[in-house]
Amino acid sequence: GSIEMTGVSRGIVGGSIGVALSGAGLATEQASDLLQHADVALYNAKRLRRNGCALFDSAMLRDTQLRNELRLSLDKAIGSGGIQAWFQPIVDAGTGRVQRFEALARWQHPDQGWIDPARFVAVAELNNLAASLDLAVLTSALQALPALRRHAPGVGLSVNVSAQSLLDSGYLRAVTALLEHPDHRDAALTLEITETAFTNNEQTLTAPVA
Repeated sequence: GSIEMTGVSRGIVGGSIGVALSGAGLATEQASDLLQHADVALYNAKRLRRNGCALFDSAMLRDTQLRNELRLSLDKAIGSGGIQAWFQPIVDAGTGRVQRFEALARWQHPDQGWIDPARFVAVAELNNLAASLDLAVLTSALQALPALRRHAPGVGLSVNVSAQSLLDSGYLRAVTALLEHPDHRDAALTLEITETAFTNNEQTLTAPVA
């Protein structure tokens, strides 16, 4: 609803609500479990729509568990070099020459295989992993740049970056340090700001080069 304070302009306050019911066919009736279920429902209400309400059911709990497992696996993959940069050529329509390569995040889960970028990018953005993910992709792309330039001399790089990352001073410092490395000073790097750093056009992508 709206609120008014003396000397302050009117504003609109919204909220999301998570609801859990006792006796809803679940195995437990403990108060602590009800609070956990309400929290799960609240998370879903925030994730699906703002200023909404969600009623807990057992499928929500399973979905939350799966997301948590994916978050832990993603965090591990980022730290261990499991995130790869795949490359999409950007071609000059007039000359037919490749101007730059766009680097896109790809992840092969050890058990689940290739994970949809839309899925793991969303997990990263919801769990403060966006900057780490973006930095992993940039690092992988810069490592591949010499090989890319053997195929297309002087080609530049374009890397997607979450808006969250640009608000992270650690990310900005890390990017600066990478570009100050002698091998990367002429990287001709373009950072493209996007909240969903993925593409559905898999056929146009090139696997990592060696």
